[in-house]
Amino acid sequence: MENLAITDYGAIPNGLFHFKPPTSGRVSFDIEWSGVSSRQKVRNADPAQRYGGEFATTGTHATWKGWDSTGALIFESSDAGQTTLYGQVGHEFNGAFFPG
Repeated sequence: MENLAITDYGAIPNGLFHFKPPTSGRVSFDIEWSGVSSRQKVRNADPAQRYGGEFATTGTHATWKGWDSTGALIFESSDAGQTTLYGQVGHEFNGAFFPG
């Protein structure tokens, strides 16, 4: 994703309770998944939950940049020291899309 416009609340409490007005910002990020290490099928047919899916556990690498409303770079991820426990991609189904 490149140059995505976002609303920047500055901090989680401000995002939840709107103490101060947000500012505009932009972000770019890239996520790469590689090397499937396992696959899982999940199915919960309980009428209160009705959830399922097929998922693959993979290696993952992410890069991220963020700019404030003036266009100044305020954060850029670094490859140095980046540790990823795991990544997961898949297909989920629930509610009306839960098969019979």
